[in-house]
Amino acid sequence: MIAAQLEGQGFECFLPKYKSVREWSDRKKEVEQPLFPGYLFCRFDYTQRRPVVVTPGVLQVVGCGRTPTPIETCADALAAVTNNAPNNAMYFR
Repeated sequence: MIAAQLEGQGFECFLPKYKSVREWSDRKKEVEQPLFPGYLFCRFDYTQRRPVVVTPGVLQVVGCGRTPTPIETCADALAAVTNNAPNNAMYFR
């Protein structure tokens, strides 16, 4: 898992999840699913981004063209809803 790799490198990550009930022919089970599949919040200094972007599984830092887009407000809102997130973060895929 990418979040575990980045956390192992000392980065603070946040993967918002939700619980859903999956049903099979013989049972039902509650499972956690990513709220935004394929995306992960990670707090890092963009000028020191190399360890993040070379991590296997990281495709890119989300932004507009070559300019990264910080999403502190969105991360704060998600933190309030889920009760566990960094206060400022970058969003990458």
